[in-house]
Amino acid sequence: MELKKIAIFVEGQTEQIFVEKLLNEIAGYNNISIQINIMGGSKTTRTIQKTKQKLMKDARFFALLYDCGNESSRCF
Repeated sequence: MELKKIAIFVEGQTEQIFVEKLLNEIAGYNNISIQINIMGGSKTTRTIQKTKQKLMKDARFFALLYDCGNESSRCF
């Protein structure tokens, strides 16, 4: 079975948590792997990868959540 992938850009922690919970509910907690990348605050340009990843061995879906920090940061 082919792994389905999606990338979602959010503006902060509240949206990141909401989207993560939404994806888990839609796909099923055992069917999706989620990786979260967090962009530092608006004055920093470094990217920090969140250490807590939910990587499922037999997942049917993969989601990359990219937290830009705010709408003025350059995450694209």
